[in-house]
Parts: sequence; structure tokens; C-alpha cells
Amino acid sequence: MGKTVMITGCTSGIGLETTRQLLKWGVAELVLCCRDKKKIEKIGNQIQLFGKPLTKIHIIECDLTSLKSVEACSKEVISKLDRLDILINNAGIMASPFKLVNGVEFQFISNYLGHFYLTTRLLPLILKSKSRIINVSSIAHLAVPFGFDISELENVNESSYNRVRFYGISKLCNIYFTRELQIRYGHKGVSTFALHPGCVDTGLSRYIDGGIIFKLLYPIMKFFAKTPFTGAQTTLFCCYSKEEHLLPGGYYSQCSLSISSPISLDLNVSKKLWEYSETLCKKAN
Repeated sequence: MGKTVMITGCTSGIGLETTRQLLKWGVAELVLCCRDKKKIEKIGNQIQLFGKPLTKIHIIECDLTSLKSVEACSKEVISKLDRLDILINNAGIMASPFKLVNGVEFQFISNYLGHFYLTTRLLPLILKSKSRIINVSSIAHLAVPFGFDISELENVNESSYNRVRFYGISKLCNIYFTRELQIRYGHKGVSTFALHPGCVDTGLSRYIDGGIIFKLLYPIMKFFAKTPFTGAQTTLFCCYSKEEHLLPGGYYSQCSLSISSPISLDLNVSKKLWEYSETLCKKAN
């Protein structure tokens, strides 16, 4: 492949399997970006077995809920690489209990805002080549059929917190982010893609407490769930497919172009979200 690739959330589930396949297929350089550097070092030997002899691997610590950590990560990446051909924003958390990080809802910053800041900080590197930015979203964005207002993000509190809704909001934001990135940087050679990996049985759902109905349905859901290997295929499809077979700014599922919710197509919202995200990042720094 001869590409330089960076992936977040690479220590388990879809991210780990994506990493394995990237190494198996062959990349020139691979940046593994993770919150727990010791964890990735522990499974390093396992990952190396899949790699081509000439693949250069960089392991960089990054806590996406800390914009200072994201800033440090981006600086280290820029210092180590000459270019970045593919950025895979894969890391995420699902339906976690209520928590604020410097006033920002935990899933929003983990799944979306941290990636927003990381991507925008890496743009000087990304713009050096015809790069691809791949944002792992989810069909769960359909849990927010009528969208959301910025005030909902600013006024969230524990008593009214709906963890499934905020997970859906974070994944909807990834679609808005994908489309706004394409509008702003597509003319400079950047191609962006959002995707639903499928319902995959990973540790992502460890926080879900759906009551008796969820407990009864979970064995059935688990039976039909994809393996991490099959869940990684749409990400890999967006990495490896020829340019003429992909729609920049598109939403993909099952290794093909799919349809996201009508509300996700609102470019006024994507613009407002971008501006709001910039404001949050400036405040944090």
C-alpha cells in the first residue's frame, strides 16, 4: 500500500482488527494512537506478527477527553511524519454513565470533539497529500431523528441525562463533521467518509443497562452481531477502494454507500457545529 496511516482506539474490538488488517495488507508507516500506551505495548508483539517487515510503527499516547493530551499527540505526530495519507477516527465509548469533562458531556468529547480537535490540528500534515479522513459513526445516529440543539449540550445534567440519546448525538456529530470537512477541504485534495461498522460484539457496550428487555434480547443480539473482523471491513473499504468508487462526504455501511438520516444532511447545522466545536476547543486551551 505504501501509505502512512493513523488510527485511534486500536487496542480492542474493531480498532484492533483494523490495525491487524492494515499491517497484513502492508502500510509504510502506522501510527497507533491510544489512551493507554502500556496496553498497546502489551499487545505489540501480537500486532507485529501481522506486519510487513518494512512497516514502521509509532505508538503515541492520546486521551481524547483531554484536549491538552490531543494537542501533545498532534505535535508528536507532526514531528514524526512527513505526511498522513489516511486518518481513521475510530475510538469511541457507548452509552456511558453521566459524566462531564470540563463541562463537556463525556460521550460528546470522547466520540466527537476529541477527534475534531485531533483532525484539525493535523490538517497541516493531512493537506500535504491526497488524504482520506474516515470517521466511525453508527446507525445509532438515528436515535436522534429530529436533531439536537447546542443548548442541549450546554445544559446537560445528571437528572435528565439520556445516555443512549447522547451516544446518538455524538455519532450524528461525526456525520456532520465528515460533511463539513469535505466542504472546507475537499477542494484541497481531502476525501472524507463516515461509516456504520455494523452491530459488533465488542467492549463498547459495557455500560449499557437496558433493563429486563435488554437483558432478554442481548443473547439474540449477540448471536447476530458481527465479529470485529467483519465489523472492520467497511473501514478498510474506505481505506483501500479506488477514488472513483467512493463518494467524498458520503456515509457508508456494509462496504457500500448508504443513506444517513435526513437531519444529518442539514449543512447549516454542520457549519454551526463546527463553529461551536472551535469555540469549545479554544476555551479548553
